[in-house]
Amino acid sequence: MDKWKYEEIGAKEDLSLKNRKYKTLKREKLTLEEKYKDKRTEKKLSLEEEFPVCAWIVCIEGSRMGCSYNIVEGKNYIGKNDTMTIQILGYDDIRDKRHAVIAFDMRGLKGTLLGEECIGFVRLNGKAVYTSKELKDGDILEIGSGKFMYIDYAGNNYGWEEKREEAKTSDYDDVE
Repeated sequence: MDKWKYEEIGAKEDLSLKNRKYKTLKREKLTLEEKYKDKRTEKKLSLEEEFPVCAWIVCIEGSRMGCSYNIVEGKNYIGKNDTMTIQILGYDDIRDKRHAVIAFDMRGLKGTLLGEECIGFVRLNGKAVYTSKELKDGDILEIGSGKFMYIDYAGNNYGWEEKREEAKTSDYDDVE
């Protein structure tokens, strides 16, 4: 039976380590992305992509009171399903997929509630939303039976583009 024993390929980290060793033997240079992944893997950190926070919605009333949810650049789909950008659990009246959609435009530095893409019923400052509405800092969104406050970050006080140019790369992020 032992002669039929197969060597199992381990986790993704093991596979990337084998690829790195292969490239070293072939005298190929690692890309910056591969160096970054190796460094994250060595420190046992997540390899999930991280996006800069542009805004938040914070539950101010309901079963998830005090919980905050990150709004990132692009479209942010809100629902109960784990495939949504923002997964809100604890409300029976929030739909599984696309109950609400919030888009953040980095060029214009503003958030927009996309009413025509929402499958569920959403209120903005007490009024029903059926079309796109620009969000302002402090706006109250009613999603299901919960109330959420929109807190602008990138558009209100900060600009990521200017900050990126000013920022120095830390030793942790330096991959070369």
